[in-house]
Amino acid sequence: MNQPTRTEFFMPESGDDRIRLTIDRTRVSGGPHTDFPLLVVVEDARLTPSSSGGIVKRESGSDIQFKLEGQAHPLPSEIVTYDSAKGALRAWVTVPTISETEDTELHVISRTFAEHKGQSGVWDEAYRLVIHDLSAPSDSTSEASIRTQKQLTVVPNNDRLNLRDAVTVEAWVDPAYPVAETIQPVISKWGLNSDLESFSAYDAGNTDGLDTSGFFGAVFDGRYIYFSPQHDLSDRHGKALRFDTHGNFFDSGSWEGYDAGATNGLNTKGYYGAVFDGRYVIYPPRRDPDNFHSRVLRFDTRGEFRDPGNWEAFEASGTNSSQSAAFDGRYVYLCPGQKSIPKQSSDEETDDSSPSVTGMSTDQLLISSGDVMRYDTHSEFDDPSAWRIQDVSDTGGLNTRDYDGAVFDGRHVYFAPLSYGAPLRYDTEAEFQDRSAWEAYDATLLGMQRCVGAVFDGQFIYYVPYGASEHAIRYDTRASFHDGASWSACHLPRIPGLNVLGFDGAFYDGRYVYYIPYWDAGDNFHGVTLRYDTGLPFTDPESWMATDSGVTDGIKTVGFNGGATDGRFLYYGAWMDGTGFPERIIGNGRVLRYDTTGENASFSLRYSDLGHNGGLCAAIPGTRFLVNTDRGVVSIASNSRPLEGRHHLAGIYDGRSISLYINGRLANTQAASGNIVRNDTHVCIGGMLDGTAAFRGGIGEVRVSSLARSAGWIATQYTNQSDPASFCRIAP
Repeated sequence: MNQPTRTEFFMPESGDDRIRLTIDRTRVSGGPHTDFPLLVVVEDARLTPSSSGGIVKRESGSDIQFKLEGQAHPLPSEIVTYDSAKGALRAWVTVPTISETEDTELHVISRTFAEHKGQSGVWDEAYRLVIHDLSAPSDSTSEASIRTQKQLTVVPNNDRLNLRDAVTVEAWVDPAYPVAETIQPVISKWGLNSDLESFSAYDAGNTDGLDTSGFFGAVFDGRYIYFSPQHDLSDRHGKALRFDTHGNFFDSGSWEGYDAGATNGLNTKGYYGAVFDGRYVIYPPRRDPDNFHSRVLRFDTRGEFRDPGNWEAFEASGTNSSQSAAFDGRYVYLCPGQKSIPKQSSDEETDDSSPSVTGMSTDQLLISSGDVMRYDTHSEFDDPSAWRIQDVSDTGGLNTRDYDGAVFDGRHVYFAPLSYGAPLRYDTEAEFQDRSAWEAYDATLLGMQRCVGAVFDGQFIYYVPYGASEHAIRYDTRASFHDGASWSACHLPRIPGLNVLGFDGAFYDGRYVYYIPYWDAGDNFHGVTLRYDTGLPFTDPESWMATDSGVTDGIKTVGFNGGATDGRFLYYGAWMDGTGFPERIIGNGRVLRYDTTGENASFSLRYSDLGHNGGLCAAIPGTRFLVNTDRGVVSIASNSRPLEGRHHLAGIYDGRSISLYINGRLANTQAASGNIVRNDTHVCIGGMLDGTAAFRGGIGEVRVSSLARSAGWIATQYTNQSDPASFCRIAP
């Protein structure tokens, strides 16, 4: 532990050998703040060495001190840089009290002390880690040995960083890659499980007295996992299900069901995937008991889940159905699925035999659709002008119809091809109805057959092989979309005793891509999770592993459709296990969950996080702060695209709430509780321990504190560090 500077004696200074500084009270928020670490940045000819006419006695500037008016002893300080030629000084000084009601004055002096032991003592006991500059990292609060590992700064774990009740994590960031949709950790004490064993299961099929079974995908809103209603034990349904991630997974009280099947007097049943736009959960329409439909359903997360007044529906475009969606922070892009027309009105044939249309009327002809529907979330939900349709059929001369899931990489929306092997993408910086903004690639040349969902790891788009498809395919977003070298394929691994085939959606946790088990296009509805290690070569069989979790906690857990993650657990969407198929669909409510971290995680402050995580869901969480507690993970996100340029981030947890601050302002907060998990995981700056997700850009002024800093403290700190010359100026 560092001790304050010890001083035996000093000589009193005169007005000629001191420089008076004033802390501007109007720049202070809240308070008074005690033992505040003040950043002082000044330049003055008087700060040159005495040989040049200044007051500084040593060329190194080591004799520069700070003191308050009328006090004998200097304040604890830490000189960061000193330019003797310019008289330019950058230093940290502990000021006993600063207030928004009166200015605070202090003096810069130069004195040689008889005894000067220990380090500066600027950082009090609550500061557990302070690193100013990652180019030459050192901890100002300890003598910890900090190392660089694979472009990360690693601070070895110690008891001071194993916090329990509260934490504040903060840093300045300057992103070189400011995309909206990728995991970019800034400061993390977060380790991932290398095994594939930590599964648990819960049957939510009879929640609140409803038949809550059979769902297509899910989405996370920062607290709740919402499952999208599709088909229960007997028919297409509109019974929405959600799980409170702050509750016990195995407690029925953590689950809620609501029958939204007749919202606004419409037939609101049969949905596919879900989108969270920062306030509303939007359910893309798939098909009701009779036909495909386009009645979009949404729920206002600011209201009670079972209150009908918080649900609304809008008829967007007849029988043109959707299969999940993507979200770019403003627009929702509904994936073109299928539509139907009476058989007598057309002679058109189709080769699509998707099992998802089991039960379709024999009087209807199934047609694959190329109509992408876009909704502007900045407009009224029921305003027809907020909804636009673009027919992208035959883009690039390929069959660009019938897509199932989409992802967003920060600029482009990528649509996963269900039927025809032609990945499609749209440039969101161009006009929606400009055909040149749409591109397609013939991936059948790589063995692509059918896909359901995709996921993005920050560089690659992974398309999920569905049914009998034998190849996993990925695209490198940093290379040309039309260059064959940008694409790679891996034959699904052959693992003794396991049928590794047929997946539906995928997750990415910061290192591993998990393919969600569904059906192999034959008789096998399975529970085999396939996992790829993104730190290893894509085509190497040793990079892949699989496990059969088809029976978990005594429950049959097979046949899933998409899912969502709360940052620690992966939740697989309960769909069907094949009973009665193909003659009929019988849904189930058996939710499977995998723990990606266990006890290996404590906290993670991320410049951006991944919202399209599960293969069939969409969100833009933006900047996020996560804390792993003994009750599960809690988190808070900005729910907006992360800012470009240099800015300050701070995550705060106090055992009662969790909050996120951006540039000194509260971005979001919510109630949260639990003790922070203690472990031996190292703190990593710029990434996660042994992860592949990384922040690309500059990071500075990293701090971890063992208490929850106040809103006023965070705002004052930001104001001081963003413009130190105005905050503390040389007095006349």
